[in-house]
Amino acid sequence: MDVPGSVGPEAPLTVTATNANGESEPASTETPADPVVAPAAPTDVTTTGNSTDGYQVTGKTEPGATVNVYDKDGNEVGTGTADADGNFTIEIPASVGPEADLTVKAENEAGSSEGTVKTPAISGAIVVNEMKEFNTLITGTAPKGTEKVKLTVNGKDLVLGNVNADGTFEFDRKYVYDTAGNKKVLGAGDEIVVSYYGPGKQPVTAGSTIVQPSELQITMDAIEVQTSEFTSTKITGTAGPDVTKVKLTVNGQDLVFANVNADGTYEFDRKYVYDAQGNKKLLGAGDIVRVTVADNGKQNYYAEQAVTATEVAPVVIENVDKATYTITGTTDASVSKVQLSVNGKALATYDVVDGEFTITRKYVYDADGNKKILGAGDVITVCNYEKLKDGQASITVPAD
Repeated sequence: MDVPGSVGPEAPLTVTATNANGESEPASTETPADPVVAPAAPTDVTTTGNSTDGYQVTGKTEPGATVNVYDKDGNEVGTGTADADGNFTIEIPASVGPEADLTVKAENEAGSSEGTVKTPAISGAIVVNEMKEFNTLITGTAPKGTEKVKLTVNGKDLVLGNVNADGTFEFDRKYVYDTAGNKKVLGAGDEIVVSYYGPGKQPVTAGSTIVQPSELQITMDAIEVQTSEFTSTKITGTAGPDVTKVKLTVNGQDLVFANVNADGTYEFDRKYVYDAQGNKKLLGAGDIVRVTVADNGKQNYYAEQAVTATEVAPVVIENVDKATYTITGTTDASVSKVQLSVNGKALATYDVVDGEFTITRKYVYDADGNKKILGAGDVITVCNYEKLKDGQASITVPAD
């Protein structure tokens, strides 16, 4: 008796027999189970990842099949189960490495079917960061999975270096060789090449760079020396973007260092210096000021100038009005302040406007330091109170 296939496996059946005398007692049975067969070989098998982060094997097979992955020595390196659609994703450890041969088996109790795949090769490009002269640290990045790189300068292979887990590398190299094989300090114009060295031969593009000249220019603003002994002098200027520190030298004597600001400016605030014989003195006209790049290896770059005095028109006291205690006069139009002294005692400073000054001062001091009203016999002195601008005038207040 044939049973249609649509009944399905392991379906319950009732069987009865009928003849002329009627039906027999029914008997129970069921259709037989389908035979278990091995799953089909996995298809669409691919690998992704790298030897730093690990790999994934993906593909398709019979739904519910167990999928095992083995290395070339037959060691199991990953396992998983195909989902209801037959898709599977198996995690593989990074230690398997690039371009490793893998066997992917779909298995059940009836057997297994297998396919093969390789882990991806390490690919991409090495990047060498920009270099400038006076630097020795060569840095860059390599594709993930790279373990070692080789440094070549001016065509000469020098040394191997390790690549960190994040793909970065560095070589600290001061001495190299020129194209003729002569030993030299790494500097502008040298060609740096970093190439792949391991593991295995992989399709990785070497990286390169040419060492660029550093921007080390130094400028110094005109130095204005304050005539007051109580005021220090600011020495200012700018430095190139590759300068981080500068040194102040006056009259051949090295004095102090200063950092270069983010905007490229520097500043020294200096009151006392030394003359050529080493004697301490106030910074003044005739002193030779030099500001030098202080970063290692860059001391040949500097700016220098001699401090000079500026000639100005003389101070003239034109009138003393005893009734209003007012002193008027003129000086150079570039002067902004004058200082008043009476009977040898410095009193105060006053503004100059367009080269003219007006001072009103009722109370002064005599030669013994006694306070008094400005009057006959007092000696009035007016001097320029301005950087690099000497000049003064004196007058005795006449009697009535």
